[in-house]
Amino acid sequence: MHASPLDPSDTFVTTINDPARGGQVQIRGIDDGGLLITSAHSRAATTVSATRERSGPLIVALTTGCRATVERVDPETGRVTVLDHLTEDVAGITVSPDGSRLAYLTHPRCVVSTCKSICAGPEIFNPSVIVVLDLATGRGTRTATDTPGHPLFGLSWSPNGHQIAAGYSGNRDQVVTFDSTKLDFATARRVPDPSEHGYLAPAWTTSGIVAAQESGAGMLSPSRLVRMNVDGHVSASWTLPSCVDGLITATNPTRTRVLVQSDIGYGNGSCSKKWTTQLSTTLGIRLRTILETSSAVQLSS
Repeated sequence: MHASPLDPSDTFVTTINDPARGGQVQIRGIDDGGLLITSAHSRAATTVSATRERSGPLIVALTTGCRATVERVDPETGRVTVLDHLTEDVAGITVSPDGSRLAYLTHPRCVVSTCKSICAGPEIFNPSVIVVLDLATGRGTRTATDTPGHPLFGLSWSPNGHQIAAGYSGNRDQVVTFDSTKLDFATARRVPDPSEHGYLAPAWTTSGIVAAQESGAGMLSPSRLVRMNVDGHVSASWTLPSCVDGLITATNPTRTRVLVQSDIGYGNGSCSKKWTTQLSTTLGIRLRTILETSSAVQLSS
């Protein structure tokens, strides 16, 4: 039985960025991955990023070049309310538990590639600036990492809205937590991790921070998910599939469930399998796959 799109606790959000058809924001059932609602957006947008409020509405950021529009969308009626216009690129948005603030990632300066293929230069760097935007006033605070070459990935609010977790890729992968009212990379707290087994892709639930743990010893794929507190104490773990080349985690809007996107297949030998994307959710001590696809579905916070 499909979940109700009116109940955020039973759903999660995915996006598809398709240059031919425009961006899509999708609401899916958390128990079976079933598609419940699709919201289509402008083809002019370079990227579409989305998150869902605990009360139900979607928050969508449409980025075109160095400008972005932030909208609130009623998933039932399709009614759109423009919340803000930003003069920078926006990625990885996630709304605070009370719906008043939006956290997102951007670059120190926006550089748009004009070449037809992959180009060298600052435009290929991943975002290294975190911003928290007050949706009522339009005022924002921000902080940058120690260098643009050391990006942030995967923002996730704490259930009380006081902190934000992020994956940080510097000299090693770590999970860091920011005070959401006083963003400062210099004082951000590093979650302790085992030697040579860095953490990445955090999702902050009511039971703790869930993150992927690297295999270590030069291995490319993360080996498992762990649930831990901010002091690094691990209370649960789940084995990940082999040959994971990319991984994203997220929670449902009520932060009671964890979703995992595993992009599988790379390189040669035993991992030279057909590329697929698996969406899974935690079930006891196992990960249960709820959707497997070859399309460009991306899990959203």
